[in-house]
Amino acid sequence: MSASDKLLLDILAGNVANPKEYGADPANTAAVNFAAFQAAIDDVQDDGNGKKLLYIPAGEWHLSGKLNATASIAIEGDGLEQTILVWDASSTSQGISIAYSSLRDKAHPSIRKLSLVRDSAYGGVAIDINGSGAGSHPDSHRVTIEHVRIDRGQRDEGTGSWQIGIRLTSVNGADIQYVSGQGDINNTTGTTYYGTFLRVLGLDSDAEVNGHINVVNTQAERWAYGANISNCEGIYFDDPRYFNVDYGIVYSNSGADTGTTYSPRVVVDGGHIKPLIQGISLSYTTMGRISGVYFLDTLGTVTEFINTAYTLNFQIFGNTFEGLNSSAVKAIKLTGSSFENAVHGNTFVGTGNTCIYLDATSEANSIGINHFRNYNWTKYVDNQSAYAMHMNAKYTIRNTAAVSIPNAAVTNMAFSGAYVADLGTGWYTAGPPSVITIKRSGRYRIAGYVQFTANGVGRRTMDIVVNSANAVGSNGMSVPAVTGGNTILTVASEVLKLNAGDTVGMTVYQDSGAALDVAVNATLSIEYLGPA
Repeated sequence: MSASDKLLLDILAGNVANPKEYGADPANTAAVNFAAFQAAIDDVQDDGNGKKLLYIPAGEWHLSGKLNATASIAIEGDGLEQTILVWDASSTSQGISIAYSSLRDKAHPSIRKLSLVRDSAYGGVAIDINGSGAGSHPDSHRVTIEHVRIDRGQRDEGTGSWQIGIRLTSVNGADIQYVSGQGDINNTTGTTYYGTFLRVLGLDSDAEVNGHINVVNTQAERWAYGANISNCEGIYFDDPRYFNVDYGIVYSNSGADTGTTYSPRVVVDGGHIKPLIQGISLSYTTMGRISGVYFLDTLGTVTEFINTAYTLNFQIFGNTFEGLNSSAVKAIKLTGSSFENAVHGNTFVGTGNTCIYLDATSEANSIGINHFRNYNWTKYVDNQSAYAMHMNAKYTIRNTAAVSIPNAAVTNMAFSGAYVADLGTGWYTAGPPSVITIKRSGRYRIAGYVQFTANGVGRRTMDIVVNSANAVGSNGMSVPAVTGGNTILTVASEVLKLNAGDTVGMTVYQDSGAALDVAVNATLSIEYLGPA
């Protein structure tokens, strides 16, 4: 049975109310239509005998206030280009509100196939569903909002916009799909969350917050926030397209458990986000992913495409980042004790400051193989963390002044300090350092380089040592001294499995008959190749 056939049967069975039956008409004033619509809602909402349907036929319906339902209701139009509800008064009391105080087992509201337009004024929430009720559990379940357009009527900037497109408060289970929203980011009202396409807010005292919110194939343009989410356990974005928004998707656990509780499962799959400040910002969340998203900065104003704080076990993979701001933008920024996250398989094109940045408080993050294109980023990986690891990253120490090596004695080479620190700041050994201490178990390749000053007498030898013994897979290098020039030695190990706490060093030997210098820029380097 088609949807239109079912609607016809519901009408014949008396399960449908039409505002026209209560005196509404597209030609009426906004006040007359509002009274008729509200009367229809009062009559059709769930009275304990089952939910009925408010059917709004095609037409442009001007309304003067907020339509309120206090029990479950289904609202359906003839299509988002056919059924258009318009509010144009300068008041925040606009839109459709469904607020529950009980009947949580029957609270399954739906709004389908219509448009809500805010014309020539600012304010109001287009669709406001509040299931907080009087108890500590969500009273609104399985919300459906689909094939809906949330718009501002005037196309010129600065003439009107909804304060919030969709707001879900204390809702457990929602499907939002095929919904689009046109906002106006040039507002100056300063109201909290003003200009937000989707706002999801959990308020429950027992931490049973919003959960299982599915957002599929949505489009938002010119809002301050595409989506602003807090205290939500399980929100899934599939193919979001948020253009010219200050912030694409923002999630934060802003309730009483901030700092101690990580809300699980924020997932963003696919889509296109074109932000002005940040693309996706996450804090206090775990076990989620961001994958297959195309991020674009066309104005050079973005600070981060992905910014995290206090995230745990997140996967960031298969995304594309294209920036135009060479002085500021960081494509991916892990901060605030974000740990056990994985960044891999991403592509960085265009220009920017840093592709991947990890601050000193972030721990045990892994960076796999990513694609850095065009060499236009100032730095590919800026790792300030002592415990972050990424594929093919290196830690290198070197000497910046000549080092004297005694005659005929195996000598532990001492270095001046760090030269390349892609593996993080915590590897540095105060010194001068003579060994590198492994901070995290894994597979490594070790390489060394020395250059003895010119002397043609005797032999020159270099070897790599692990835990003060010759490294497995490295037999060192021993060559006759070069006459008339410096003697250069290089050694690279096979892939070695090293454990946290192991030490890596370099020994050198020369028997010229007297002390002899190793020239500047002798190096000892470890390259991380992945987990053991």
